[in-house]
Amino acid sequence: MIEYVGRSDFQVKIRGFRIELGEVDAALAAHPDVEFATTVGRRLPSDETVLVSYALPRSGSRIDGTQLEAFVRQSLPRHMVPAVIMMLDEIPLTPVGKLDREALPEPIFAAREFRPPSTHTEELIAGVFAEILGIERVGADDDFFDLGGTSLIAARAASRIGAALDIRILVGMIFDASTVAELATAVDSHVGTGSRVPLVAQQRPGRVPLSLAQSRMWFLNRFEPGSA
Repeated sequence: MIEYVGRSDFQVKIRGFRIELGEVDAALAAHPDVEFATTVGRRLPSDETVLVSYALPRSGSRIDGTQLEAFVRQSLPRHMVPAVIMMLDEIPLTPVGKLDREALPEPIFAAREFRPPSTHTEELIAGVFAEILGIERVGADDDFFDLGGTSLIAARAASRIGAALDIRILVGMIFDASTVAELATAVDSHVGTGSRVPLVAQQRPGRVPLSLAQSRMWFLNRFEPGSA
């Protein structure tokens, strides 16, 4: 029997994307007030893996996780932005002087205040998210992926929302605007543009037009009539 116990390198899979944690660390360390940064993957009770970053401010600097999150959003794609950034007072080290990842503090996920959907589009999107994810209620500021959504589930959500709003929604729209309010704003300007021309019976013309393949055969025959 082979038992999979994880990877030995510093990669994690978030929302279907393979992420190099060092890239997130580099984005955090690029801030002038950050002396050290490291990122790990933490598994939630819902079995979803999220990114948790830890940062040590430079001596005399005052910066918090919210400011750092806003900073890394400027350079990282949405799926690489940490779910939470914890500030450290010191770097936990092993006896040989290396980073002790096991000693990093448990992340604290701040509860988001519930704000009910305020428009018809927000209500519809919130309803789809709640139904697909099996959640009792979804607020306007709730994030699809923070609620446990994945790239596969996002495809189902996009299909349902698109059918209800008569719009063609790409999965990428949910990645770019993953909260209910953001997605509602993104799709409102396109509502009603996704309808297709219905297939109905047409009057048969006296001469039925050739298909592209038939037109090609006719052209070759006219070009070289003697050829078989």
